[in-house]
Parts: sequence; structure tokens; C-alpha cells
Amino acid sequence: MGSPNSYSEMHLHAEHMTWRSQPLSLEAVDGLVEPWADLADHAIEKNIFLSPWFVRASIPLFKTNPEIISIWEGEQLISLFLASADRGYAKLPIGFHRSALHPHQFLATPLVRENCSRSFAEGVFKWIDALPQKCSFALFTHLTGEGEIDASLRKISAEQGRKSFEVSRFRRAAVEGGGNGMAHLRKSRRRSLERSMKKLEEKGPVTFTRLDDEAALDDWLGDFFRIENSGWKREGKTSIEQNPQDISFYRQIAADAFKAGNLNFFRLSVGDKPIAYTFDLVHGPFVYCMKCAHDLEFRKFAPGVLMEFETLKFYGSDGAAAIVDSCSSPDNQMLNDLWPERKTVIGLAIARKSWLHEAAFSFMQQAKLFLMERAGGKPDRS
Repeated sequence: MGSPNSYSEMHLHAEHMTWRSQPLSLEAVDGLVEPWADLADHAIEKNIFLSPWFVRASIPLFKTNPEIISIWEGEQLISLFLASADRGYAKLPIGFHRSALHPHQFLATPLVRENCSRSFAEGVFKWIDALPQKCSFALFTHLTGEGEIDASLRKISAEQGRKSFEVSRFRRAAVEGGGNGMAHLRKSRRRSLERSMKKLEEKGPVTFTRLDDEAALDDWLGDFFRIENSGWKREGKTSIEQNPQDISFYRQIAADAFKAGNLNFFRLSVGDKPIAYTFDLVHGPFVYCMKCAHDLEFRKFAPGVLMEFETLKFYGSDGAAAIVDSCSSPDNQMLNDLWPERKTVIGLAIARKSWLHEAAFSFMQQAKLFLMERAGGKPDRS
């Protein structure tokens, strides 16, 4: 694999454009941190899960051996994403590269500099064509669909006569464009929430607070972990508190995000007792809802729903054009009920340009369609 700081480099259609691939490591992240942070600040979609501080904290969580793929125009970094080699797709022994993800990473859309979406796509395709001979395609999973980056990949692949295939599609709760944050709710739903709040207020004063004191961060996190470690999560041993590696990860990203101004940590309290938390990461107008938790002792008051309701009001309170991604499963009925819009997330496979790899890709596509039909239908394209 080479030393942590080593990388392979390939010149593209001019001396001024290159792509680079290097193994993910602390040294590699630190060596790129300045251009990487600048790219993150000027990205079309500010995907917080590819911020340098988030990736740095994520390194122990990856089960694969990710590579940092970066695309440059001269000395300017115009795109960056993480990818891992894989083998075996749609029950076929085909080699490929795929987006690198871990369980606490809910989006893999590459960072792409504003006004550089075409150069990004051209650079990606040159990288794909230079993959090891055993790899026939690249699979971008957890990619934002129906946006500029997705459109550019499809457009340039069509121009080049390159095969591509959407292998998956789902839609999860989202809020786009700011606004009131609750105007979309049915009157009956709003009255139900108001009744729950009034009943809760009988237990004591109800407050909704955003963390603004770094000195209190550890206490908030400890209580958040305690509340999250209840119910089915504790029984399934999936809570943060039951996994020391997850505790370290959340403490690290919370500290780094707070310092960078990228943390919105909220709690709902009755009197002096916190009963619900929401842990969100933000970058500009982009909001990613990482985790939430509520005290099961107060379940009859629907604290989780009330917390989400207050959070939506916060993001819509100043009329800002917030773009809020719930990062939830598409079948989360509570959020689907409460949140007005949906974010489309897709998986997009793109073939190498050679008859042999295109043949393998076509075979994979047919096998994937067959498996999807057996599973009950094709991806939702609505």
C-alpha cells in the first residue's frame, strides 16, 4: 500500500489537471488539511461527512482500507472523496471501487468546488479508467440525487458514451429552503403537539436549549450517551455508550465541530431534567442530523417528536434557506410525518471505457435488475 504520505498521480487532459490517490491516514489528512478545508468551505454541497476533521476522527471506524481521491486544477483542489476497492457485486465476481463509508457516515457525495462540476466529472472518469485492470467500474453510494453533482456525472458520461446505471434510490425526510418550520403541519397534528407540550409543562417548565458553552460539552455528551443507551438500542448493543470506539468518535467530532462552529447540540428539559437531545452538524446552510435521543420515562409525552418540532422551528425561525438532512431511514414514520420534504439519495455505478469492462458492467447491470425484481421491484424513480 505504500507509506502513509505516498500517493499515485496521473495527468489528465492538460498539464494543469491531475488526480491523486493516497491511503487514508492521519498523516495524509494533515498533509492536505489546508486545501481540503478550503474546498469544504467552497463546495457545491457542503457534505460535513467529508470535512477533514470528520474524516480524521473516522479513521478507526472504517472496516475497509479507504483511499483519498483528490482532483486538482493546477495547485487548486477541486474535488475530494473516499473510495475503497471491493469485489463481488450482484452476486458476480467483478472487481470495482466504491464510496467508503462507516456506520456514522450518512452521505458520501464528493466535495466538488463551486463552478467545477464538469472538471470534477472528467477527472473522476480519468481516475476510473486508470483503476487496476481487475476493476470494471466505480460505485458512488449515498450520493445526493437530482442535484448538480449527480447531473454532471450523468451528462459527461453520456457525452463520452460511457455506461452508467442507477443501482439504488431512496428518499428520506428533509427540509429545504427554511421557512416557518411548522406551517406545513396539519392543524390536527399541531394541536396534538400543543396538547403534549401542555401536559409536559405540568411536570415543570419546559426549555429548549442550544449548547453555547464549550465547558459544558462533556456533561451534555455524557447525559446524551446515557439517554441514548436505552430501549432497543441497549438491547441490541448498538448504543454509543456500549461501544468505546463510538464514544471516542463522538467526543472527538463534538469537540472539533464546536471549535469550527459546525455543531448544533440541542436539548429539551423539564425543570432541571434533560429529557431529549439532538446532535446536528452544520456547514453554512447545510444541516445534517446525526443523532437524537429521548428519555423513555417520558415517552407518553412524545419527547422525541416535541424535540424534532422545536428543532424545525429553530431552523426556520429566521427565514434562512436551511437545507436540513434528517440522515434517517426512509421508513422513519415519525420524521416522515413531521418533516415536509424529502432528500433523494442514490447509488450510481459508472463503467470504465473498454469493451471488456463495459461487457462486465452490462452483465452486472442485468444481474442487478434481476435481483431487484426478485426483491419486489425496481428502485423508486419518482
